[in-house]
Amino acid sequence: MYYLYIKTHNVTGLNYLGQTQQDPFTYKGSGLYWKRHYKEHGYDVTTKVILETESYNTLVQEGTRISKKFNIVDSKEWANLTDETGNGINSAFSSKLQKQRVKDGTIPQLFTSESATAYNLSRVKNGTHPFVGGKYTKEYNKRALADGTHPFLNKENRDYNRRKVSESRKRQAADGTHNFIGKIPVVDVHGRTHIISKQEYYDQKDKYLKQEDYPFVSTSSKEAKRRRLKK
Repeated sequence: MYYLYIKTHNVTGLNYLGQTQQDPFTYKGSGLYWKRHYKEHGYDVTTKVILETESYNTLVQEGTRISKKFNIVDSKEWANLTDETGNGINSAFSSKLQKQRVKDGTIPQLFTSESATAYNLSRVKNGTHPFVGGKYTKEYNKRALADGTHPFLNKENRDYNRRKVSESRKRQAADGTHNFIGKIPVVDVHGRTHIISKQEYYDQKDKYLKQEDYPFVSTSSKEAKRRRLKK
């Protein structure tokens, strides 16, 4: 059974829309901002169950509808950082759920490492991947920094993230699974970021004498910075 609920903090009045398969009255909610809020102000909360269903799709539809109705992401009356679309489930259940959705035909594809790589490269190409400053990510970061919920405001979190990313990149580079193996991130003449093969990058050096004439320059170069400023 899926439960969609609204929790209201009795001291501050802050609301939180969530879902769970546990007892919704004892389950406290897993939202990052919500957890910080009740840890700071105490767990004095009223829970209202607004949906009980066996259907995951019904949960998603109702969660999305209510999220939009109350504008829970942008409203200061709500603790949610994203719309409640059923994706906040624990990792074990999420894995089981994704496989079931593939079997039911309600998800377009099983996310293998190959399909995930292709998807991420497409996001880099169209500028929506967070590594190239996608619009959504920029908006989220500004909001998170403004309300104090951005994880990088905490030095311990920053150091942990850098260490884990570094370890992951070294491991992927060693076993040949890193997305950038044989490729390089570059900036074109319009200031847009792309990922091209190293062969394509080095071939252009035979055609042009000056770096400013290159169709693509390294993202870490001064020319790349100049192109982005012109954008």
